[in-house]
Amino acid sequence: LLVSEYGQSIIDKSAYSVNSKGQAFFYHTLPEVSAVSPNTGADNGGTFITLEGKGFDGYEDNTKVFVNDALCENVEVTSTTLVCKSPAESSVGSSSGGPRGMKYNLWTGEVVDET
Repeated sequence: LLVSEYGQSIIDKSAYSVNSKGQAFFYHTLPEVSAVSPNTGADNGGTFITLEGKGFDGYEDNTKVFVNDALCENVEVTSTTLVCKSPAESSVGSSSGGPRGMKYNLWTGEVVDET
């Protein structure tokens, strides 16, 4: 088991490879998000946001979710589901992303002709 600032991995010995210098290495997979719900919430916060996917770190203290730059308070974290309580809209700044962040765009079905 490898635990670091980047998450955790259970390393199967068959996952190791050897590079041209004879050094052992392995690939570290990152969490994958397949769904986020709901797509709306209360202005004053408190909406429970559910992220579904795989590879989440089951240790709540090692996992952080941000709504733009505001921390979403963890409620439940498993390897496939993460539930957090949203911050108030007044705490949410503009989107800046991050090195491992996820930008989530929601299409509402409205088409605008900009010609």
